[in-house]
Amino acid sequence: MLAFAIPTAHAEPMVANNCPAVGDLSAQMAGWRNRGKTLAQAKEQVDKYYSDPADREMLHRVVERVYMDPHKRLVPEQVSVQITSECLTQQTQQAPPARQGAQHAPTPAAQP
Repeated sequence: MLAFAIPTAHAEPMVANNCPAVGDLSAQMAGWRNRGKTLAQAKEQVDKYYSDPADREMLHRVVERVYMDPHKRLVPEQVSVQITSECLTQQTQQAPPARQGAQHAPTPAAQP
């Protein structure tokens, strides 16, 4: 599997608010674990390529989640689906409630 370095100079989080990206990265982390990379090495890898604090925080949580159970090794695709689903659920729960009546009927065009 190829690993691409993402530039560290960016203005806003690239990953923290993007659940599909978090899921993809979690699959990569599962691959690291399955090939023998340690928890500390995985966190060092995150720190090397992600300078944004929100990205680092999110990815450190994902690394800890992937490495949590020493006896449970999922394939990367399983981890990706699980982490993406959990991320989307969390975002949905944290989203502000939709305002009722926020959608208005279209305004009729003016008559000539």
